[in-house]
Amino acid sequence: ADESVGDQLTLTGILNNLEILRWTPEETTEKSNALMEAAAAGGGFVLGIQGPELPIGVDDAAIKVLVDAGHNWKY
Repeated sequence: ADESVGDQLTLTGILNNLEILRWTPEETTEKSNALMEAAAAGGGFVLGIQGPELPIGVDDAAIKVLVDAGHNWKY
C-alpha cells in the first residue's frame, strides 16, 4: 500500500470495465502499470476491474495482458 495508509490496509486499483472494451492490449498494460506505479510500491495492492465481471466483448488479449501485468509487477 502507499505511504499514506501504511502497511495495515490493502489498496485496490480499479480499471473501468467498460473502457477496457475499447483499449488495445498495449493500452491495458499501460493503464495497469500506471495504477501499480501509483499505489503498489511495497505490496498491499490488488489490481482489478470495476464490478464483478468483464462485459461481453472484451478481447481475450486484453484480459491476458491485465493478468500478466499483475503477475509481472515487481514492487
